[in-house]
Amino acid sequence: MSIDGDLNALQRYENLLEGLPHDQSAIPQTAEFMRSILAIMNTTLWDIFGVMSDVLGKDLPFPPMFLEAKTISTTWIQLDWTSAVGPTGHLLTEHLVSRSDDGGATYPNEFHVAYPLDPMDPDSGPPWTDNDGGGGLTPDTNYWYKAVGTNDQGDSKECKPILVHTLAV
Repeated sequence: MSIDGDLNALQRYENLLEGLPHDQSAIPQTAEFMRSILAIMNTTLWDIFGVMSDVLGKDLPFPPMFLEAKTISTTWIQLDWTSAVGPTGHLLTEHLVSRSDDGGATYPNEFHVAYPLDPMDPDSGPPWTDNDGGGGLTPDTNYWYKAVGTNDQGDSKECKPILVHTLAV
């Protein structure tokens, strides 16, 4: 998830909480919503802390953060992430996105996603769409994705892999 996605999810939970009745019947739902909010906050904070502790003192870029995917069709998947560019002396040049179709055991498919995506816009980044080079992915199939950031000093740490499933025909 991106930071914006986290914030949007937190706003949805806040709206749901406000819509609950103010009596004893709402306690189980309130507790469930609060657990969800805390889980989002905890994941976000630990991701940020992990990246900061791994990158401080190095010239490598920060890894892409909050990787998320959505199925666009039976054969296309769109990935989005937060480009954490890292040290200012060594600018991020690309993201290397890897795809697995064997449950995450291997990631043989690699895609070089230029950063910025639009050379005329230095802040342009994801989203990026995987359609397997125009040939399309397989319908009704699980795919795992992970990514790294790259600069002239090397590759960042990998982001957490995510699972996405293409739509069935």
